[in-house]
Amino acid sequence: GTRVAIKASGRPLDGEAGPIYRQISRVSPGVGLVSLSMNQRRPMPDLPWIANCPNALDLSAYPVHPHRGDYLLFLGRLSEDKGAHRAIEVAREAELPLKIAGKMRDPIEKEYFEAHVRPNLGWGIEYLGEVSHEEKVDLLQNARVTLFPIDWEEPFGLVMIESMACGTPVIATRCGAV
Repeated sequence: GTRVAIKASGRPLDGEAGPIYRQISRVSPGVGLVSLSMNQRRPMPDLPWIANCPNALDLSAYPVHPHRGDYLLFLGRLSEDKGAHRAIEVAREAELPLKIAGKMRDPIEKEYFEAHVRPNLGWGIEYLGEVSHEEKVDLLQNARVTLFPIDWEEPFGLVMIESMACGTPVIATRCGAV
């Protein structure tokens, strides 16, 4: 029989994606799944996993650059599980400026921003909004460190490898694929 491989999305399998993949494996027993990380498999280790293939990164799009900035960087979706509020706490404790760049389109992201980020803006805490690839690379190249204070079982964490590709270290919580 023919075997078909499906790369699992970056969505956690303990959310809505898990039941969909379970249904696919029941309806099409010849399907094999490819995970982004071994951590992604944790909620459903019995699915028909055939390989693990982390996201690739074109390193030429993230050149190492001598650091010019003295700020901390948070880059990511604005939600409680990604932890911009924890990055703000770290910046305040370290007495260093923090640049926050990230997606804020969904109503839940807007609510989170209004409750946990907006009240903390100023005094070195700055929200830049969503940024282009070029702006993101410039921010990563010039940050003292990228903060990745997640609080969920994230399957991969692309921001971490983008930062390290630019030569910028990452400080992260020990969660998910970290």
